[in-house]
Amino acid sequence: MQDIPYGYCHCGCGQKTNRATQNHTRLGHVKGEPYRFISGHQRRQSPVEYIEDANGCWIWQKGIRPNGYGHMHISPGQAAGAHKVYYERANGPVPAGAHIDHLCRNRACVNPDHMEVVTCAENARRGLNAKLTYADIDTITTLRAAGMTQDGVARRFGVSRQTISDIERGRTWATPGGAVN
Repeated sequence: MQDIPYGYCHCGCGQKTNRATQNHTRLGHVKGEPYRFISGHQRRQSPVEYIEDANGCWIWQKGIRPNGYGHMHISPGQAAGAHKVYYERANGPVPAGAHIDHLCRNRACVNPDHMEVVTCAENARRGLNAKLTYADIDTITTLRAAGMTQDGVARRFGVSRQTISDIERGRTWATPGGAVN
């Protein structure tokens, strides 16, 4: 297991990285935080496929796409997401239309124990841009049952009144067990 110190390139070269000057959600950059890689190092051809970090994540050491996911060539002219390849090696094929969610929230992780097959909608709910969590849904349900207006609840959570209505009517936010709130 190799633990990469904070502020150092994740390719394993041992060099310090610069700090992000602005937020860039798609690339995972947070203003003031160090970049994960020195420019160009995400394409390095490391002799190892992954290294394990302190959280048990298997951090992909070969090609990393700009969105933070590892990729690998599985046959001449054919590439795939490294996380998908590792998941399928351990668990079999991903069903058509399903997505793989990183439970660890680390896109470069290829540890199959850190992944779960979910629907596209569930993957979006859990994503970095999701405004609500399941705990929020429970709170919204409680507030509405206590008599708070949809507008009041919507303002509290920074969403539209229509979002609150959709949650109440079961149009969105299925619970982890599959039942709709």
